[in-house]
Amino acid sequence: MEWFKSQTARDQIALVVGSIALIFYILIGMVYQPLQAKVANLQVTNTAAQQDLQWMVQSAAQVKALQGDSSKADNVVQGSISQVVDSTVRQSGLKMKRFQPNGDNQAQVWLESVPYNAAISWLHDIENQFGFTIDSASINATSQPGLINLRVRLTSQ
Repeated sequence: MEWFKSQTARDQIALVVGSIALIFYILIGMVYQPLQAKVANLQVTNTAAQQDLQWMVQSAAQVKALQGDSSKADNVVQGSISQVVDSTVRQSGLKMKRFQPNGDNQAQVWLESVPYNAAISWLHDIENQFGFTIDSASINATSQPGLINLRVRLTSQ
């Protein structure tokens, strides 16, 4: 403090103004700008989450519409589960990546990079026209719009 008082009035003013400017610079650089960057990042993340939610809501509506036909056809599976799945996948224009039977009446099917609408239509047909039960299904979006990866476990009646 003695050193500060030993300075001229002009130098004291310059030191006070410089100190205040330095404090503002530090506050802006270390507090305000990182907060602004975080806000911008959260806005981008929020926008992406909103788009994902919108896609999921639309997809859920499509699934519900397909499930609206709760009356299952009385078709009996003709042939083995692998024959029926293979032929229906081909008829739907899809490509099966992997097929893993589990006993006589269960199987897991993997479809990769297939159109969403065609895959959902195939699931609807396999359940309602051929009497299969979908035990579980995992649908993941791919990097290409409209395409999904589908893993489904089926059980024949």
